[in-house]
This record gives sequence, C-alpha cells and structure tokens, in this order.
Amino acid sequence: MAFRSSSRGVSVRVVPKMPAIIEGVDGLKVIKEAGRFTFGPDLRLLPVSADVDNERAFVWMQDVDTGQFWAVSLQDLKGSGPQGNSAWSPVYATVVDGSRRVSQIVDWVGGQGTKPATGLYVGPTGFTASIASATDIRGAAGAGTGDMLAANNLSDLTNKPTARTNLGLGALALLASVNNANWSGTALSLANGGTGATTAAAARTALGVAIGSNVLAYDADLAGITTAGRAMVTAASAAAQRAAIEAEKIGERTGINSQTGTAYTLVLADKGKLVRMSNAAANVLTVPPNSSVAFPVNSWIDIGQYGAGQTSIAAGAGVTIRSSGAKLKLGGQYSAAQLIKIATDEWHLIGDIAA
Repeated sequence: MAFRSSSRGVSVRVVPKMPAIIEGVDGLKVIKEAGRFTFGPDLRLLPVSADVDNERAFVWMQDVDTGQFWAVSLQDLKGSGPQGNSAWSPVYATVVDGSRRVSQIVDWVGGQGTKPATGLYVGPTGFTASIASATDIRGAAGAGTGDMLAANNLSDLTNKPTARTNLGLGALALLASVNNANWSGTALSLANGGTGATTAAAARTALGVAIGSNVLAYDADLAGITTAGRAMVTAASAAAQRAAIEAEKIGERTGINSQTGTAYTLVLADKGKLVRMSNAAANVLTVPPNSSVAFPVNSWIDIGQYGAGQTSIAAGAGVTIRSSGAKLKLGGQYSAAQLIKIATDEWHLIGDIAA
C-alpha cells in the first residue's frame, strides 16, 4: 500500500499482513503525523532486550522515484538510535551569590537511563551553567530601609531609645520589676484585682472591711489575751470553757469521789469535789503535804461520811489542820465537813465535826 508525503512518496508494505497505519502490531509502530510516517519498534510488544524474528518482523520500503525496494527489520529499527532520558526529577539547593540567592541542581532522582548533568543553575529561560545568569529567588527588595534584626532591636535603628519610641514603648520597658515609685496610673478597680482607692480608709470601705462598720478597731487589751484566755472563746462547749479557766458549773460540784476503803490520801483531782467515805468500819482520810500534792492556796474539798464507820481526818507530815476544839472526826453517818487550804501546809476544817 503506498503513502505519499508533500515532497516525496514512500511505498510501504508491512509483513506480516496488516493495515499500513497501525500502531503496536507485531512489535511495529507506524505513526502518521502532518503527512509524515515514522517507523519504530513498539517496546510494549517488543522489549529492547528481546530478539526479533526478521522473517516476520520487517517492512518493505520502495522509493517511488527509482522503484527500488529495501527491507528494514524491526531489530534495526529498535537499535537505530540511543535510548533517551526519561522521568528524571531535579533536586535543588539554594546557593549564596553575594546578596543574591539562586537555585542549583545538585542531583536527579526517579528517572531511567543516563542521569542528566548536575551543577546547573535555574535561569529566567531555563538551566544555565553561569551563576551570574541564574535568577535571584529572593525577588526584589521591599520598600523598607533595612532588615528587622535582633541586633537592631527588631527595627532599622541601632539607637535603643529611638527604637523603643518607634515601637511605642515607654520607660517601663527598661525595668526588670515595677514598684510603687513607678506607678502613675489610676487605681485598679476591684474587678481587676485592685481596690479603686488611693487611701487605706477608702480601700477598706471598698473591700467591705471599714473599721467600726465591718470590723473592730485594734484593741491592745484584746491583743494581750493569753492562750488560756483565748481558750474561753475557742473551746467547743461550756464544759470545755469552764475547764479552761478551772471553774465549776454554778450550783454543781465538779464531781464526787467515792471511796470504800478504810484509808485514803487526797490527790489534786479532789480539789472542788466531794470525797465520800463509805465503809462500815472506821476509816481515815489523810491530807498530804504540799511537797507531795501541791494544792493551790484557797483550794477546798468537801468530805462526807456515807458509811457507818466513823471518818477521821489525819494531817500528813508537816501539815497543820485548824478546827474548832481541835476536832478531827466527822459527827456520824451522813455528816459532812470542808477542808480549805489557807497556807502552803495549813488547812482549815469546818462543818459537822466531833472529838
């Protein structure tokens, strides 16, 4: 079947039988574009490394002017020229060129065949070997007069006071801490953590702690109350308050100490109590010396004879007991008397007593 271009005709016969203009059949690719025919191997059907069967894979080509035929095998078409580069992607790096910054190709990745050359720069019309012809990737300078550098206080001025003025900073910007001497603004409101006042009295009023209205004024006498005195207020109960000031409940003794033996010596806990002696036989209650039991002067102790056995009051070593007629016994069952300490080792016995 014959094909003819605008300048020269070429007669083509494809073996084995196939239409003249077909791509990718039996390893042959025939492409018609703008009146021209291109022949070559179809690598999808005929890998570059594959052998070609010349009896089946060739074309007859006839010159229409001379009538001469010649055969061209696909093997010849396959190896008729070198394989080109394919799908290489450049790897760029930024290079400093004085005040300029340009891009340079430092590597190629991802392609097939021979890797393209490196070291070229990116210019306005493509790659260039001259760094001077490369494009400055930073672009044109802005309208400012310099970079905002830390060394220049983030401004284009090296003078610090002028830089602070440009940034709208006052003298407080130089201070590591702020105290009363630096304060010149209005008083902070309560909502912002202040009092909204300029005097102590006004501040107390704003905070709801005005003296005489919300709190008491300072009192030196109240401030001087001892721990024992404060316990009178802080104690959890009336009994605890009485105990704190060593007082008994009005109309009540602090307690009753019942003794059923025939001999008993007073202890400090008996102060203010009724010591009741209860035994059918005679019994003795002894008042100890101050060196053994230090009852405070003015302490008093009630003594009652509850049993049939008569109760006698005995003075410990160095103790003197004063009584009417030097009587030291209770009058009988259910009689009572009282011991009152009037000096360090001196007591007064009053009540229903007998010789």
